[in-house]
Amino acid sequence: MMKLVKNQQGISLIELLAVLALSSMVIILGASFQTGMFKAGNLTITKNELRNESVLILDALNKAMENADEFASDNQIGAELKAVNLLEIEKIYDENKKEFTESRNTFSIEVRGNALFIRGKQVSDERHVLRDTKFLINGNQLVCTIILNTKDSNGEPYKIIKIFDLS
Repeated sequence: MMKLVKNQQGISLIELLAVLALSSMVIILGASFQTGMFKAGNLTITKNELRNESVLILDALNKAMENADEFASDNQIGAELKAVNLLEIEKIYDENKKEFTESRNTFSIEVRGNALFIRGKQVSDERHVLRDTKFLINGNQLVCTIILNTKDSNGEPYKIIKIFDLS
């Protein structure tokens, strides 16, 4: 039979160092994993915020472009613009004259101070910036290039290209 030897004096220095080394490795691995998870979570939250903001901006642009009939004459065709003026043409029946009259209303879509304005009303959130957002009139189409980023982040921006056809 084998004789068991017990250390009556406590733990040895080698055992103590081994336990300290292993426990510090476990703590360091846990802390680095947790830090990585926080970074990934923040990145996901930022991307989701940008995606949600882009949906709201596209919704506002779609509503504005539903009633747009043609480009105003003061727009430059083929040049990158920060503002676009559009016309809404509404035909109203005048019962006294027994004929239709045209009502022409001009409205603008513009990027001013890193924010998007439609009809003079800001539609983009103040927490986000639209730095390199531009518009291009190509024939009868309005090409909107929207580049979103958060104010406090220099991370990767969220880019959308939307083409509206005025016909």
